[in-house]
Amino acid sequence: MGGNGAVSRVEAGQDLNVDKNPYEPPSPKAEESSGDKPADDGDDNRDIFPFFLVGPILGTCVGLTKVSATVTIWGIHKCPEDFIFRSIDGVFLYGLMLGIAGTIVGFVFSTMLLFVSNSLGLAIRLRFLFYFTIGITFVTGLITTEISFQRALIVDPFLTLAGIVVVSLLAALISSKKKGKRRDLKTARFSP
Repeated sequence: MGGNGAVSRVEAGQDLNVDKNPYEPPSPKAEESSGDKPADDGDDNRDIFPFFLVGPILGTCVGLTKVSATVTIWGIHKCPEDFIFRSIDGVFLYGLMLGIAGTIVGFVFSTMLLFVSNSLGLAIRLRFLFYFTIGITFVTGLITTEISFQRALIVDPFLTLAGIVVVSLLAALISSKKKGKRRDLKTARFSP
C-alpha cells in the first residue's frame, strides 16, 4: 500500500501485461467472457449502409455536377446571352432544379440498388460508385452541353441524367463483390 492510501494496480490484482499487442483482436475466450458472441455463420455482419441517405446525397451531387459542367462550357464560350441560362440567376435556378430532381432520382436509384444488390447477394463498393458517377456526370455534362451549344438545340438534361442512372447502376453491379466470409489477415492467401 502506498503512503496516501491509494492502491496500485499491481496490488489490486490487475494484469500489467505490457508485452501484449494493443492492436491484436481479443481472443475467443475473452469474447465469450465479455458476453459478445462471435459470428458463427461467417457472413459479413456489419450494419447495412444507409442507402436511403446515400442515394439522395449522390443524386444532389450529380445534379450540381451537371450544373458545374454546364457553367464550364458557358464560361468557355464567354457567357453568351443565348445559352441555357442568360445570367447568374439562371445558374442558381438551374442548380436548384437539378439538385431537387437529383435528390428525388437518387432516392429511387438507391432503392433499386438496394433491392438488386440484396437479391443478388452483392456488396456495393460505394466509394467507387460515388467517384464513377460524379466523373461520368461531369464528362457527359460537358459533351451534351457543347453539343447543345453547337447545334443551338438543348439536349434534355433529364434524359442525360436518366442515362447516367442506368450506367451507374450497371457499374455498381459490375464492380460489386459477393457478400460472404470476411477474410482474416492471418488466414488470407495472397496470390502473386
